[in-house]
Amino acid sequence: MNAFQRVLSRVFASLFLATFLWIAYLILFVGKDYIALQPFVVLLGALFLIGVYFFLFSLGKQLAPKNPVRTEISLIAFVFLFYILLQILIATEFRTNFEQAWDFGVVARAAMEYTLYKLPPNDYFISFSNNTPLLFLLIGLFKFSAALGYYNFTTVGVIANIVMIDAAILVSYLAVRKITGTKTAAVVAMVALMLTLPLLAYISIYYTDTLTILYPILSLHLWQCAKENFAQQKKRKAWIQIAFCVLSAAVGTLLKVSVVIVLIAVVLDALLTLKLKKSAVIIGAALVFFSAVYLPLNAAIKNSALLPKDSEDVRIPWTHWIMMGLHGNGNYYDPDYKMTLSFPPEQRDAMVMDEIEQRIADYGLGGLLAHQAEKTAFVWADGDYYSHVKIMRDRVRSSSLDPYVIYDGERHVYYAYFCQFLQLALYTGFLISGVLIFKNKSYGRALLPYAVSIFGLFLFQNIWEARSRYLFNFIPVFAVLAICG
Repeated sequence: MNAFQRVLSRVFASLFLATFLWIAYLILFVGKDYIALQPFVVLLGALFLIGVYFFLFSLGKQLAPKNPVRTEISLIAFVFLFYILLQILIATEFRTNFEQAWDFGVVARAAMEYTLYKLPPNDYFISFSNNTPLLFLLIGLFKFSAALGYYNFTTVGVIANIVMIDAAILVSYLAVRKITGTKTAAVVAMVALMLTLPLLAYISIYYTDTLTILYPILSLHLWQCAKENFAQQKKRKAWIQIAFCVLSAAVGTLLKVSVVIVLIAVVLDALLTLKLKKSAVIIGAALVFFSAVYLPLNAAIKNSALLPKDSEDVRIPWTHWIMMGLHGNGNYYDPDYKMTLSFPPEQRDAMVMDEIEQRIADYGLGGLLAHQAEKTAFVWADGDYYSHVKIMRDRVRSSSLDPYVIYDGERHVYYAYFCQFLQLALYTGFLISGVLIFKNKSYGRALLPYAVSIFGLFLFQNIWEARSRYLFNFIPVFAVLAICG
């Protein structure tokens, strides 16, 4: 890393620190928009969890066996067995159906109807073409299950969720172990993720948020491994890891566009930490391979004969989601959706751009900053990732856990507080990691791509239609950066 790269890294670290100091302030003093929580209680709870982390870390170092491989594998297997049983129990409590109360139900029902009755998907997949890859994935899973004679597709979806979430937790374990060089910190990261209650709350909702949770953390971990192997002159192994890193990013982006932020983070990390010639070769190869995977797959899905004939009447320009993000707290706003469709197709792009310009002009600089503060609080100061709303939709029946998890439940305050404790503890870890990146030592440089990914997600959410649920697939990235800090 040369002097210019060090300066850029420190500039980024300063922006990152300032951003998450602000967000820590928001989670304490603004918090959730539907329930009042006491800042002092949230702060004490976060400090308690941080204290538990340090206690477990010190205890683990003392108890670590001399020959740990077999013990480590046995411990991980035991913990995951317990966690999987807990996931199954929660999935049973929050069992879903295909009532189509929101996008998840629409996509799942369309996949089920095509698998069982060959009914073609409707025009929803023209308006919301971003969910078409998920439709094809679910059709593939459901057809495979039907071929085996098993038709409980809800269970199939839940199993897919469990596999992806647990794989992401395992990769997070490996990532922390590689960065810190300690198994104890890796175990603490694994436990921290398993204590992240929204990972359990969303277990029965097999949607793009959950089914893409593996890809960001896997891509970043493979990139870290590749950089290490390049440094050790193991070039063949490093290129294989880069190929799988990019493949993971491409597949994840196909299912949820925010995953592409990870590829951008890899590119920026290469520019900031490697020599120019080496970074140019790696970046060029990565972008070519990403395009070779993503573009043909995306074209094949969008041009599939299975989908309804393209109709401009229901097509929505991508700029519509920027316009929607400029309303209120940036959440989905149905009047904007109806307004866009009320215009003739040929006028929609111009109408949306005019509306974007008008909203920015109406805000003025002060109003726009206030809007961004409201939006940031709505997205980043919600430690349960919008689960307090989403898990009550498309439900088969009510659950004994509803009073705790649902936003108007009589005991929901306990769930809300614990989620906020953990979220503030994560952000505290972010701040420590930001300081380490600023110091520009080798350990801090290992954290750089994780921090760049999170900061990129912050920028994306501030531009686009947003809500805290859209952060869900980056939770393992959050945990790695926080625990390593």
